[in-house]
Amino acid sequence: MPGTFSVPARRPRSWPPPRSIGISAKSPSTPLVTTSAPTPDGPPQNVDYWQIVTEGYFETMQIKIVAGRAFEAADAASPSVVINETMAEVFWPDQNPLGRRVRPIGSDIPWFTIVGIAKDVKQAGLEEETGTESYFYYPVLAAAGFAPRSMYIVMRSSLP
Repeated sequence: MPGTFSVPARRPRSWPPPRSIGISAKSPSTPLVTTSAPTPDGPPQNVDYWQIVTEGYFETMQIKIVAGRAFEAADAASPSVVINETMAEVFWPDQNPLGRRVRPIGSDIPWFTIVGIAKDVKQAGLEEETGTESYFYYPVLAAAGFAPRSMYIVMRSSLP
């Protein structure tokens, strides 16, 4: 598929093998514009940050999955999303959001089933409150024609 990204297969011989590799549509410190996501059983709500990531992103960035799971290759056939703890609490207070569905408003993107909840990450600076955040699986968005033009490779090395 044109415009797709994959993790590089080659590395300089002097580098040790990476412990983990992932790809993201933005650098971890770049704020993004707000998007909206309705739930099938409620009104639209704002999502402060969104990410488009690949397998290995959470492990590489050391973002713990506190409920459910991270993305798997099989998710390319079934639109899945991982949300952060703040989004879970804002959208579904005192409920389990796993298995619920979200979708950006006004798009032809399919509904995404929540398969995991990630630990909160500060996106707008340490002084700011943690916002709601969703992580979309890159292969699904690319197949729907919503592939970003650039991606960032994140890698965790075995070197200190």
